[in-house]
Amino acid sequence: MWGAGYGLIYAGYSDRMSGLPQPLVGVVAIGQEVEVSVSFKAPAKVGQYVSAWQMANSAGIPFGKPFYVKILVK
Repeated sequence: MWGAGYGLIYAGYSDRMSGLPQPLVGVVAIGQEVEVSVSFKAPAKVGQYVSAWQMANSAGIPFGKPFYVKILVK
């Protein structure tokens, strides 16, 4: 079960892109599906940017596999 303090954290890689993870609302029960999200600000310079994010418990300890976000600025 996930509760207060669980959520996404920046897991490194290339660029955080001013990512702000949105907090989980309420308790997430075993087997329940929820959406998690991060709001990003596209960089000002043309290029390809990649950022990694991962779930973490209330102590900030990451778990599970990270996922990657790629933004192309043209």
